[in-house]
Amino acid sequence: MATALDFMLHSWQPPEEGFIKCNSDGSYREESQVMGSGGVLRDHRGKWLGGFYSKVPDNPLASPFMAEACALRDVLRLAWDQGHRKIRCETDCANLVSTLEDGDNLHLHSAYSVLFSIKELLTRNWLVTLNVISRECNKAVDYLAKLGAAAATTDFWVLNQPDVELEVLLIKDSDVAS
Repeated sequence: MATALDFMLHSWQPPEEGFIKCNSDGSYREESQVMGSGGVLRDHRGKWLGGFYSKVPDNPLASPFMAEACALRDVLRLAWDQGHRKIRCETDCANLVSTLEDGDNLHLHSAYSVLFSIKELLTRNWLVTLNVISRECNKAVDYLAKLGAAAATTDFWVLNQPDVELEVLLIKDSDVAS
């Protein structure tokens, strides 16, 4: 596994041929401590490969960081389950990427169980890179994460096609000026 926190991407860029791009985002409602996660998978042409949203089960350690970690874990699981083995993964949570890169004190972190799941996923037989992307070009998965937080159940909703609103956000993410 390779990770990179050396620069922040300011617009959605397709991965090189042979790779897929995974974007993830978490949503946290402080007043109700409800968390949601969302993710999108696209190929090197920007073609939709799948997406998801989910309400994260109630957790006494609910936080924005926990929501972001759950979203990253979930998008990695979806990519693995779909058989993808060359992944460029993006999140707008720089703290999550740096925590995973540091890795030495994960067992002391309040989100340890989710971070451990991510680390386990990253050790599988595949190539995954983690990058930080600007929130301004991560609106599509922000939309999905908020859908997850608003969901009535904790079901994991896999989307085979984006709806019209999501399609517009995907285009806007690609058009954000650097």
